[in-house]
Amino acid sequence: MYGKIFAEMYDGTLADNWEALVTFQQMIVLCDSNGIIDVTPRALASRTGIPIEIIDKGIAILERPDPQSRSAAMNGQRIHRLDEHRDWGWQIVNHEKYRDRKSAHEKREKDAARAKRYRERRKLQNVTERDENVTERDESRKSRHTDTDTDTDTDNSEAKASSETLDHRSPVSTATVEGGEPVSLSQVIGYWNSQMGTNCRCTDGRRKDLRTRLNSGFWRDNWKNAIDKIAASDFCRGKTDRGTWKATLDWLLKPDTLTKVMEGKYDNKENGKRLL
Repeated sequence: MYGKIFAEMYDGTLADNWEALVTFQQMIVLCDSNGIIDVTPRALASRTGIPIEIIDKGIAILERPDPQSRSAAMNGQRIHRLDEHRDWGWQIVNHEKYRDRKSAHEKREKDAARAKRYRERRKLQNVTERDENVTERDESRKSRHTDTDTDTDTDNSEAKASSETLDHRSPVSTATVEGGEPVSLSQVIGYWNSQMGTNCRCTDGRRKDLRTRLNSGFWRDNWKNAIDKIAASDFCRGKTDRGTWKATLDWLLKPDTLTKVMEGKYDNKENGKRLL
């Protein structure tokens, strides 16, 4: 069992009667959740190790009315007997009051601890986000430096093959993934133009999206196969009766498009239906 002892116990009238004070403390610790301690004085002495004469004297004081008590309940008695026909077994008079105070106090402590944990998590999250932002800015600076300094002769043969359709006023950049070879943005755009026959100007927005996609190992490993599949798709080439829409590089750069293409969702089907 566990009972909370409030400090004010040491400041009231019980402070003048140490026998009653120690006896009351043991009763609070050993009582049940309703404040009942249904034991004999000798059993209480045996369980606590306090001499029986101290327990008897303490009980006598606790059963007496106390006009100076903070509580007027039961004329200031701290305990009263459960049954009139026996001289043992008691109910702690103000147990419910102090039990509720204990619960409210514990709730405040738990709320304070929960609020502290929340503040610590938020602080850690803010530090993490700040570090990520710093990393992103550093990577952005490195990327802009790469855009300016990368030798445009990278994979020169494919760049020349698409020279008629590329806008050479836009800088050419490369993107890499860990453990992989650099992929020139002009490679992707040039190959798209060679297969789809459209003029894809390398705008700032497209260059940024393409670099982001090429930083994914899956995208880097499959971009050429995906363009081949799009070029072979009647739907993507606008050769259906469902409209004049044609696949564009911007469409391929959307987050989920390449995955859908590689899954075959735009492949020509023998029964004339595609899996959409």
